[in-house]
Amino acid sequence: MRVSNHAKKRFSQRGIPSNVNDLVLAFGTPTHLRGRNALSYKLTKKNMAQARSFLGGLLNDLENFQGRTIITNEASSTIITVY
Repeated sequence: MRVSNHAKKRFSQRGIPSNVNDLVLAFGTPTHLRGRNALSYKLTKKNMAQARSFLGGLLNDLENFQGRTIITNEASSTIITVY
């Protein structure tokens, strides 16, 4: 997925490694944002349990980012921002 310049800046400002976005997108819960052509992916406790079961010991870094959300543009498959 393409990452916008805005999202790159937010990843950097918030200390989120860029490889975390793939895991949040893979395991996070997607929600359509009303009135926008965008999806929000949130990493919840339930998602973390699923990821832990699937990935085993690779989750130490990911646990630090539980609760983070990635906003994507559906049409262009672009990460818009992260918080």
